[in-house]
Amino acid sequence: MTNLFSYFLFLTLVNFNVVFADNIKVAVEKQMPLAGGKSTNKNYLQTAWTSVDQLSISYFLGENKGIYFGLNYSKEFTNHSQRSSDTRPDGDFTSNFVSIGPEVGFWVQPADRFRIEMGLFLGAGDFKFSGSDSPLTETQYARKVDFHMGAIYSSAILGADLPIDFIAKYGIYKVFLNEFTYNNITYTRSELDLKFYLYFCLGVGLRF
Repeated sequence: MTNLFSYFLFLTLVNFNVVFADNIKVAVEKQMPLAGGKSTNKNYLQTAWTSVDQLSISYFLGENKGIYFGLNYSKEFTNHSQRSSDTRPDGDFTSNFVSIGPEVGFWVQPADRFRIEMGLFLGAGDFKFSGSDSPLTETQYARKVDFHMGAIYSSAILGADLPIDFIAKYGIYKVFLNEFTYNNITYTRSELDLKFYLYFCLGVGLRF
């Protein structure tokens, strides 16, 4: 009876490994905006510099092609500048936006060494805006939409056999903000539409 149970357990573990091995991926990515954050109206708030760090866990379905879904954590830090006008003084500001949400997408693997992914990330969280010379902080709920596509290379490109992926993506994302008032200055929805970026992304993934 014990031998029969051991044999059944062995088959179960083997089958589990066949179905789930390499189907889960944890990735760390760095997004580098190439364009965006600017407005043709120079009296509007402008983006000077942006950095985005992202952590994700995804589950893949299929063999050589299929779909994937997962959960993303994204942290955006941005420096903003404001030139003086009739209604506003000049100033420098920062914003922090942490968003969490689901990601879904398609993938195809045309060769052993790489695959192509295309996905959509929908995030939401707190957007915090503050001035460089003011202790005030404006916090509001914001949403993020991120569409991206890229190539994922396995460690085979280095002649190794490791459960590691090297990630290179292009994408476009937009942060949706409501009108808000900071230090007696009102920032309108049309002004905040500048939260729109085209980016390049590099990252590393670990498969389980």
